[in-house]
Amino acid sequence: MTSETVAAEFGKSPEPAGAQSAGTQPGAPTGSLRTWQRRALTKYLSSSPRDFLAVATPGAGKTTFALRVASELLRDRTVDQITVVAPTEHLKHQWAESAQRSGLALDSRFSNSTGQTSSDYHGVVLTYAQVASHPSKHRVRTEGRKTLVIWRKRPGGETAEGIEQDNLVLDEWFTRQGYSSKDSEFDLIYVNGDNNLENLKAPDDTWKVRLIEDDFHRLMFEMDGV
Repeated sequence: MTSETVAAEFGKSPEPAGAQSAGTQPGAPTGSLRTWQRRALTKYLSSSPRDFLAVATPGAGKTTFALRVASELLRDRTVDQITVVAPTEHLKHQWAESAQRSGLALDSRFSNSTGQTSSDYHGVVLTYAQVASHPSKHRVRTEGRKTLVIWRKRPGGETAEGIEQDNLVLDEWFTRQGYSSKDSEFDLIYVNGDNNLENLKAPDDTWKVRLIEDDFHRLMFEMDGV
């Protein structure tokens, strides 16, 4: 899940409804957590890792979990600000709206040209493109203050073209690793989402690809034989 920035010209980003003073504690989050979210939150807070990966099916509540972690870390002053990095402009604003419901004010209108957000926010939401166009600027911003960076997966977006792009990235990575069932112990590869890894199998490879979503649904909801 993460990263962000400072610039030549500074100014305030427009303030949407719900902006609040970041100098105060974040508002109390509303709504209860699901069982997996509570367990993951407990694990995170008890181990205080530098990096933490949360993998769950679409709609399972990854956004809610990440924002709850953010709220807890701001509340105990482990971090000073939040940076969310999302694939698209649309998802940027979705994150800001979800954050507001969790008692956090995130600026989804942050721009590289101004390079700074209002003190009314607890952090910013950026796109991959914003980070890629000024990586050093965003690095300065996140390293200048203690920052929690939340990285939202799906680099290509949810369109057919985006899924194809993600598949190409996954294929290239998998090929570079040189995985082979002849000299590896694994025989199953779990992937979160559509993919075409099966097309990369060599004639003597015996590994199989399974979707995380399918096995998650089977293990959680199919009760036959239980």
